[in-house]
Amino acid sequence: MRNIRKPDFPKLMAFDLDGTLLRSDGTVSAYTCEILTQAAALGIHVVVASGRPLCALPCQVTALPCIKYAITSNGSSIFQLTGQRRIAGTDMDPGLVLSLAEIFKDLPWPCECFTEGRAYTSQAYYDNPAAFGVTVATGNYMRATRRPVADMSAFILAHKDRIEGLDLVVTDPSARQALAERFRQIPDLYMTSSTRFYLEFASGDVSKAGALARLLYMLDLNASDMAAFGDALNDLEMLRFAQTGIAVSGGDPRLIAASDDICPGNDEDGPARYIAQNYL
Repeated sequence: MRNIRKPDFPKLMAFDLDGTLLRSDGTVSAYTCEILTQAAALGIHVVVASGRPLCALPCQVTALPCIKYAITSNGSSIFQLTGQRRIAGTDMDPGLVLSLAEIFKDLPWPCECFTEGRAYTSQAYYDNPAAFGVTVATGNYMRATRRPVADMSAFILAHKDRIEGLDLVVTDPSARQALAERFRQIPDLYMTSSTRFYLEFASGDVSKAGALARLLYMLDLNASDMAAFGDALNDLEMLRFAQTGIAVSGGDPRLIAASDDICPGNDEDGPARYIAQNYL
């Protein structure tokens, strides 16, 4: 960890969802909702910063009055939740999209596409997720949040000018590592992973940290006013950027090494307990 110290009082708190704010069953506890509400009452901006697209944010989260902004698709978009209005965003360069699509079409792994706040996946994966080796929970999440597309290559081509992000669902670890090495050779490509199955892609200047920098500017704040909570590699830039970056216990060891502090696990309402202890 970078530095364990008494954290500064923040004016903005950013939270990853899966493995951080959400419990393992995908819910937010009543205790966490109450703590976030108390934080907002003190004037703290409560912000979601997720790899999920807008359509996949849990209703339990988006319905909380204390959460007014959501950063989605790993930083590709910033939404004002009232009216679900995209107030800032960085879509992928069409040339980059076409380069990735050319590689994807020869791979046996499902591709997913995020555009205009919605998520799409290949029909074969939607129909039979178990055939691709994902867990039941992952398959259920996919079906609840994605729309099936019969021809993903044609879909990507038709939407190449307005794609927030793409991902591959690769359940074989050695194949995923080999693909990651291949994609690292592509210029101006941001690649990350929120779970062990996903390789996630966006424009090269995209990250949760970059989106938060834009939102802070809109709110007349800066990084010294911010605390951030996360558990996975797609939270790494965000925790490094924040004045106080807090890793969730049990998160990726590389994230924990880069954090300022650690809170209890997501099933223990770790972020909320950290807030209650240090800020309320």
